Amino acid sequence: MRPDTSWQAKTEGGYDQTKFVIDWDNMVATCPEGETSIHWKEGKSATGRPNIHFAFSLPVCTACQSRHLCTKAKKMGRHITVQPQNTYEIQKAARERQASGNFKELYNRRAGIEGTVAQAVRGKNMRYARYRGLLKTHLQHLGTAAAINLQRIASWLMGDLPKGTSTSPFAALVSPV
Repeated sequence: MRPDTSWQAKTEGGYDQTKFVIDWDNMVATCPEGETSIHWKEGKSATGRPNIHFAFSLPVCTACQSRHLCTKAKKMGRHITVQPQNTYEIQKAARERQASGNFKELYNRRAGIEGTVAQAVRGKNMRYARYRGLLKTHLQHLGTAAAINLQRIASWLMGDLPKGTSTSPFAALVSPV
């Protein structure tokens, strides 16, 4: 899951969507300060996906001591938009899972295969299958994997050893010489 990119999520102690408790049975959102939403409605995102909007009262939000952590709106109270219940709960669980150390360890394994996938897609034109049918496509994948392995073995035997991780031009400027 992509991380929450809202300014509240980036602010230390900010009240992002995860800080709100949603009572799905009564369709009420409760803010971290204990105030409840006054209105909700179903809507759609710009891409046509369903979502739910919760609105909070302007007088209540204006009087709140933590307003600077919650909203910058001047003419309205806090307004949050969330996915429908099943999607919301799946996303929440996925983000919690991603924050665990176990997930980060597993995800680091992916970094090792990214170069191989890039080599297959760019060098061996694996973006599209040459054949129709699962068996023929599987055979193409096996042949391409064998070709990549043979190419790497030949390069290694000729003395072309794998290079380390590349450094971006910006990082090269920052790092000591």
